[in-house]
Amino acid sequence: MYIGISIRPVGASPDEPWAWRRLGDALQSGGEPTESIAALRQAIALTRDYVDAWYGLGTAHAALGNRPQLMDIYEALRTLHSALADEFFEDFVSP
Repeated sequence: MYIGISIRPVGASPDEPWAWRRLGDALQSGGEPTESIAALRQAIALTRDYVDAWYGLGTAHAALGNRPQLMDIYEALRTLHSALADEFFEDFVSP
């Protein structure tokens, strides 16, 4: 299973933010947004400016309907990557 494959890098490299983002993406794809949020938060804790992890965190919160968090994530993305923040706003915050 894809999630099992994604867990291996986290076990081997727990201090690598890319491994946590990869796990978060796999969990989100597998329909586990709550678990995805935990993994993506770990990636962000390791690298605060990890744009892909912030975006993934936003999609996981959107999947759960956590609207208050979407604006906070948009603000974080806006400081890191304005074009991606605009896309995120259009796709998840404004609808």
